[in-house]
Amino acid sequence: MLSSLNERQRTAVTLRFGLDGSPSRSLEETGTLMSLTRERVRQLLNEAFRMIRSLEGIHAMRAHIRE
Repeated sequence: MLSSLNERQRTAVTLRFGLDGSPSRSLEETGTLMSLTRERVRQLLNEAFRMIRSLEGIHAMRAHIRE
């Protein structure tokens, strides 16, 4: 799923939730590392989650059609 995100979204998700094995970070810490405001990080995360949810819906519809 992460591969479907753009680079900034993928980086924000990875840093925020520690998906690379590092500890999870706050919005402020993630923003500092990415040279962004915490508000912009929040926006990127929301965009990423929206994208992931839509992809999950597409996969569910494909599975339903195949049944």
